[in-house]
Amino acid sequence: MSFNLEEKIHKQSSLNHPKYPELVNNYVLYHRLMDPSKAKLWESLPPLYENYESISSIFQDIIDNPEGFYRNGSITATVPVSQLWTCDASLHFSEHADADLVSKENLSAIMGYDRLNKYTEIKQKAPKFMKLKKGFSKTSDTLHAMVRWIYDDNDNIIDFVLVKDRGNLRSHMALASNGGDDISVLVAIDFHKPGITNTKMLKDEAENFVEDAKDRRGHDPVTSFRSGYLAERIQFICQKQFFEDVLQVDFGGVINAERKKLKKPALEFDLSSTQYLDFNKDTGHPQGYITKYGQENLVCAVETLKEIMTVRKESTRITTSAIHTVAKTFFYLTELPAKIGIKSTEDGKKVPTAALSDKETIKEALVWMYTRTTENRHNSNDHTFDRMLKELTVTDNDKDTTWIGFKTYIPALLDDIRQGKGNTNRILSTNVIVQRYIREIVEHHLQIQAAQKVDSFKT
Repeated sequence: MSFNLEEKIHKQSSLNHPKYPELVNNYVLYHRLMDPSKAKLWESLPPLYENYESISSIFQDIIDNPEGFYRNGSITATVPVSQLWTCDASLHFSEHADADLVSKENLSAIMGYDRLNKYTEIKQKAPKFMKLKKGFSKTSDTLHAMVRWIYDDNDNIIDFVLVKDRGNLRSHMALASNGGDDISVLVAIDFHKPGITNTKMLKDEAENFVEDAKDRRGHDPVTSFRSGYLAERIQFICQKQFFEDVLQVDFGGVINAERKKLKKPALEFDLSSTQYLDFNKDTGHPQGYITKYGQENLVCAVETLKEIMTVRKESTRITTSAIHTVAKTFFYLTELPAKIGIKSTEDGKKVPTAALSDKETIKEALVWMYTRTTENRHNSNDHTFDRMLKELTVTDNDKDTTWIGFKTYIPALLDDIRQGKGNTNRILSTNVIVQRYIREIVEHHLQIQAAQKVDSFKT
């Protein structure tokens, strides 16, 4: 794209930018996805912004003095929506995008940060806002974009492209209010330092994207993780390394996208969320369940679930709440009593010095429970699993993962531990370790039910 080319962006133009193929065009995508028969002119269009210059009128000034514009900082200008590009997270990846949306010969291996790919959400939100304002809101916030420079073979700046880091919905509504025809919006523009690398430009743009989310609107977990990692924020760098190197799982396609670029094999499993798998935003130190229950127990939980899911062949997405459920079991049943917080007993008896079990025993028992099958009495070739794996995850009614463990498998697991040790005495809720585990359940009435389930279990 160039402002000085005779051929302007049109509805049938390539979705990808010719110089930066990780960028996709908002105007082109709008016309790929919207029904032209429903286009109409609304009462309220974007203002003319007559006190601001158009980007085309100052284009040559910028080209002639890129260093000066970089040093002087932000400017605000009117920009046609057709001249706005988005560094989307997935539209330029062939495995993530519709064949009709992306030119396969012009794909980028660079991972983007924005969420223009969620166009269904945009189409759902836009009519509600537009009906309220009878079109485009005249008080709509100014968009923001960064200038990426385009060079000739001699490294002279000959052009630039505007990469916006907010305003997908506003761009859509501007076009929709004008029957789909191109129209200008107001954009605050900052300039990359001439000569910096593409990696540095992407980092700075992702940082702006993250800051906008923090200040005004927030992002879904995948977008937050992706943009935070691209912005090189320490908490996300450490989180990404933890997922890839320790848990060996993907999240949101971010890790596998980078592995593909580096020609590394993709990770088979991915997480449903990053909940409680946190790192400090200032230091990068682990937080949440990583420190509370220990990295080793989280790894054991993940490896146990991977083994179960490999046998079941139902999915490769590990529900994070299931990890929480199982990690707590490894923590309470395999760590020393002192480590799980038992310093004294209510009856004054000596505090036990040994764990109830070991990690390998717990893993084997859980894998057996969740891969055991029963033959269908009507069809000897049809076997169904005795337990549903989704019972380990939170629901609208059950959000306490400690309680979920007791509700599902803990009573049977305690009996397995007893039998494995050759004990005749059952492990009851009066056991000091089991008591400590039960006390983590938030609601008291569920603590009572958990104790009853342990004490009433029959093999």
